[in-house]
Amino acid sequence: MLVLLIPFNVVAQTDATPSNGTMIIWCDGQSETVNPSSFAASKPEPTYSVVEEMPTYVGGEEARLKFIKKTFKYPVYALEHSIQGTIQLSFTVTKTGCIANPKVLKGLGGGCDEEALRVVQQMPRWNPGMQDGEAVAVQYKMFMNINMVP
Repeated sequence: MLVLLIPFNVVAQTDATPSNGTMIIWCDGQSETVNPSSFAASKPEPTYSVVEEMPTYVGGEEARLKFIKKTFKYPVYALEHSIQGTIQLSFTVTKTGCIANPKVLKGLGGGCDEEALRVVQQMPRWNPGMQDGEAVAVQYKMFMNINMVP
């Protein structure tokens, strides 16, 4: 099995809050559900799509690929039906480096999409994006190529 992750930033998204009004944040594999309305007195912080310094995985690209290769478990159904290809994912890297609201934008099915989300949710904290010398939340999009290797 070969798993390859390629960064992909295209479309600006200014709100990472799902339609039910809650935000799920993943830090070091642990989830927390946050209701942004509880912060109504504070000014909402923007989510950027492009910043001076984009978020990076701690340890760099090689460490990220190693983590994904170690963590991704090819779903049995996908193996049995030779499902392979590219999954397009989106998530927000918060200003603390946590992952918020990961989602599949374009999937493969066969359990691969759910497994790709599980892997993203298990990632350790990232180095956050920086704008004007301050850590900021950044919408991050990437492809995860999933291929069966004999």
